[in-house]
Amino acid sequence: VTLPNGLVVQDLLIGKGITPQPGDVCTVHFSLYYKGDEIESSRESSGLAASPIGFQYGVEAGTGEARRGGDG
Repeated sequence: VTLPNGLVVQDLLIGKGITPQPGDVCTVHFSLYYKGDEIESSRESSGLAASPIGFQYGVEAGTGEARRGGDG
């Protein structure tokens, strides 16, 4: 999916766990790619992306909050 600002979002691996319900806090790992090369990963980093990102599922864009993984 390409967003209006040009950002490309791609699911590389879709989990097989339970389906979240609106309002649930979900945590996802991510990788950032530039020109085909992985430049950052929440699984292998000790820097800015050192942990997964959490978000509130089903909340309209701009009204929820993003959290670092493990911040409850």
